[in-house]
Amino acid sequence: MRAKVTGIGRLIADPEFKSVGSNGATKTTMRVAVNHGGKKPEGQQYPSSDIYYVEVWGAQGEVAANKFAKGDSVFFSGTLETSKGKDGGVFLNVRNAEWSFTGSKSEAKQEQGGHDDGDFPF
Repeated sequence: MRAKVTGIGRLIADPEFKSVGSNGATKTTMRVAVNHGGKKPEGQQYPSSDIYYVEVWGAQGEVAANKFAKGDSVFFSGTLETSKGKDGGVFLNVRNAEWSFTGSKSEAKQEQGGHDDGDFPF
């Protein structure tokens, strides 16, 4: 069973663009942090985030690789798949993704009067 996922987050690194296979297909992978929070048993709020590996194929991926940079905000939607890492961690992979640009980190700072919102430590 596959699930559809939609999210808004910030890139934790520049997108990775590469050719795959012998047919000239291209793929861009974006690592996107999506913040959410929770409450400790004592009632205190704490920040938390999930990292999604968002794959975009073909021309749309090439545009994303050229447009986005670390810290940019991006909206994404696609099919969610999970996989296990060598260390036992779980990877959240978004396949067949669609995306749209929602703003750069520098634009966000300008809108806030030049200071960082502190949501992302990267």
